[in-house]
Amino acid sequence: MKSDTFILGKIKYTFIDDYTGDVLALVYVSNRIFDSEGKYIGELKNKNTLLLIILILFLFLLSTILVVTNIQSAGPVYRDLYVKDEDGVILNENWNIFGNTPNNKVIYPGKSGYYKFNLINDNNVEIKFSIEFTDNNINHIPIVYRLYTNNESLLGDDKWYSIEDINLYDIVIKSNSEFPITLEWKCIDDGKHDFEDTIVGNLDNVALIEGIASDPSVETVRAGYQKMLEFEPDWIVAIGGGSPIDAAKAMWIKYEYPETTFEDMCKVFGLPKLRTKAHFCAVSSTSGTATEVTAFSIITDYQKGIKYPIADFEITPDVAIVAPELAETMSMKLVAHTGMAAMTHAIEAYVSIAHCTYSDHLAIHAFRMIKEDLILSYNGDMEKRDAMHDAQCLAGMAFSNALLGIVHSMAHKTGVAFADYGAHIIHSAANAMHLPKVIAFNAKNPEALKRYGEIADYMGLGGKDDEEKVQLLIKQLREMNAALNIPQFIKHYGRDSYPTEEGFVSEKVFLERLPEIAKNAIGDACTGSNPRIPTQEEMEKLLKCCYYDTEVDF
Repeated sequence: MKSDTFILGKIKYTFIDDYTGDVLALVYVSNRIFDSEGKYIGELKNKNTLLLIILILFLFLLSTILVVTNIQSAGPVYRDLYVKDEDGVILNENWNIFGNTPNNKVIYPGKSGYYKFNLINDNNVEIKFSIEFTDNNINHIPIVYRLYTNNESLLGDDKWYSIEDINLYDIVIKSNSEFPITLEWKCIDDGKHDFEDTIVGNLDNVALIEGIASDPSVETVRAGYQKMLEFEPDWIVAIGGGSPIDAAKAMWIKYEYPETTFEDMCKVFGLPKLRTKAHFCAVSSTSGTATEVTAFSIITDYQKGIKYPIADFEITPDVAIVAPELAETMSMKLVAHTGMAAMTHAIEAYVSIAHCTYSDHLAIHAFRMIKEDLILSYNGDMEKRDAMHDAQCLAGMAFSNALLGIVHSMAHKTGVAFADYGAHIIHSAANAMHLPKVIAFNAKNPEALKRYGEIADYMGLGGKDDEEKVQLLIKQLREMNAALNIPQFIKHYGRDSYPTEEGFVSEKVFLERLPEIAKNAIGDACTGSNPRIPTQEEMEKLLKCCYYDTEVDF
């Protein structure tokens, strides 16, 4: 599945009988009578042949498991053997284990599950029985099985078996007792089946919105929420990097409140209550934004040349899936940019005026990991790549609680300010370039100076006092930018995001647009939690330092 895709899932409470078929599993009990030595002595006079129907229809895969039980008794039997599931429901008719469990309708490589039932003998004699399983798996989905009773294998070991190898013969149920059986299954990866082609049920219950571009636009959001309005999902599942998840968050708001404008969304913590129509799940495939655990979303208006930062705990996903292996396919540039974005998140969260003990420890662990692991991850170390996926999530949890600062304010406003010149400054790269300059600016505040010094200490950078520690921290970040092939300043930012002598933003254009960019940056949602609030003049001077790579001495 593409990393820029998210799924709209509409949960139905009716089962897909039309998809799976209606043949389930049958348990047949014979009415033949045997003596204590197993010699056949006749037929039961009671002709009520037991027909017990066990569902073991556990695979969307159109599988039908036929269970045939033969019973032998040591004397006359006047009551039937019967079957009960783990909820105490007697299985005396067609039974569907997926009927009230929508999550079980999806089977894919790596998915596993189980079904429990009891064979009940309420007679005063022992009963010997056998179970044979047959599989009508027309889709040939690779499933393997295990059988247990009271946590002990009925097959002699804990190996996984094919359907034809799990039959049971001559099992004894003592009188007036139950025989519990757990049928365990898992779907294995045969290289031929993926998530999409192993979805159970009516595919009309799933809608896809694909092709979310980097820095998603207001037009993308409008098109997406219109599809949501038509489809009416109960769950929105966003899969990909920051862009598709951020886009899905904004679509979610518009889906629940179509009259809400983007200007309304930008009112910090001013959104109405969500989850009136749908819940939200995020699955991150990149290691930087941590939007899967945050209360933030960034949407770009390319016509106005501005990014809308949405900040509200209402858009924090209900479920976040953080799977490091998803990040192993990232390009080197993406590793570099997202990694420095995560570093920015952790550092800004630590010096934010909204920080607290809980956010501090998340931030500390994050920037220590990033300092140690990012360069190695960039150079192909997959263990460090996995570690970075965890580190960025920690940084996300830190800043989602402690908020951010003017690094992000400036990145939001410089990112698309020059889009009419054929390129834009990627948000994560802008963070990386602006961070050293903002640290130098904020360090003029005594409390910020102290906390930057603590960051340097946690990173093991040395320094005899806070002023020296701040310089070593700035040096460390610039060295990381260089090792990751990220430009140090805007003037050298190329159209491809790599360093170049003459970037795509000319000095003339930058200076012409500087006042408006500075004004918008000051008004950004992230500015309020910065330890030092810049004036218009200071913001313009700071942005010039970010353009020319000059010293911040004010």
